[in-house]
Amino acid sequence: MSKTEEKFNKKRLRGSYISVIVSISLVLTLLGLISIIILKAQQLEKDTKENYNFTVLLKNDASQSSIRQFMKELDVAPFVKETEFISKEDAAEIMKEELDQEFLEFFGSNPLPDAIDINLKAEYVEKAKLEEIKTELQGNSIVDELAYDAEFIEIVTEKLKLIVTYLLGGSVLFLLIAIALINS
Repeated sequence: MSKTEEKFNKKRLRGSYISVIVSISLVLTLLGLISIIILKAQQLEKDTKENYNFTVLLKNDASQSSIRQFMKELDVAPFVKETEFISKEDAAEIMKEELDQEFLEFFGSNPLPDAIDINLKAEYVEKAKLEEIKTELQGNSIVDELAYDAEFIEIVTEKLKLIVTYLLGGSVLFLLIAIALINS
């Protein structure tokens, strides 16, 4: 009887070891996957912020030399990732493609101003810093108007931070489960 009981206990112990190893492996795999998702979410947030356009509309009487000088100043500014100049003619072509019609016939002349699209560095794309940048850029004599959507960035940032927070909570939960399984 003792031999059968011993055999039974060995099988039971072996089965217990296997189930613990499988459980721990699954939890640690899930923990790794959640960590990868968190890193990707942070990268997505950075990419989204750096693809955000801040458009500077220039005055109609701005000379080409002052525009070039302003572009050079922007290129060395700490908050700028890259800039792109859009002339009146380029803007008219873009509008023509978007509207699928010749809108210049209606106006007679091109009412669109020259513009500069600025892609900001990710760390500068938040409400307070956007206001500082806006104030700084409006101080230039060739700047007529600034166009940006601060609410959009605020919403995207909030949603991504919420997702990362939930994922971190899940990671902590899985880590606690893994520790409990290892200790048992």
